[in-house]
Amino acid sequence: EVVARERQLQAERDHWQTLLEVTNAVVTQRDVAALRAAIVPNVRRIVPHDHTNLYLVDEQRRLGPFVIDPLTLAWPDDLAAQVRLDAEPYKSWLAPFDRAVDVDVTHADPTGWEAVHAHVVASGVKRICNAPLATPHRVLGFLSLGRVTPSPFTSDELARAAQVAEQIAL
Repeated sequence: EVVARERQLQAERDHWQTLLEVTNAVVTQRDVAALRAAIVPNVRRIVPHDHTNLYLVDEQRRLGPFVIDPLTLAWPDDLAAQVRLDAEPYKSWLAPFDRAVDVDVTHADPTGWEAVHAHVVASGVKRICNAPLATPHRVLGFLSLGRVTPSPFTSDELARAAQVAEQIAL
């Protein structure tokens, strides 16, 4: 029992240390591409996944600048213009300021995100975790973690992704 508790405490300590490293990357990197490169290894240690994407939303709630994981399928130039964040399913994904959502890409209804859904499927991603980058006043974007396996993100992983997104929103 003592050994199990020590392992749990070590895991918690590692988690908080990694979250601190994400925070340090956020406060020292001003370039979005450099920020993604600095946070990706740490985010993967906090929440196991295959692809890390960071999407930013402009003042008009349109998908603005974004940084795509270089390991994923190239993002077509016109795809961002097809994303309507005020429509479903994006509206639901970005509504909760304090939590991340798990999306089963394989079985999800592609209505409202047909082009992006097709792109995600073509990239081999089967599961997505979207965590809003939120401030008290608005959503700045979202952190999107993709898995090529159909394994759902657990409630603990969703909570950790939300913590990371909160730090990135700084």
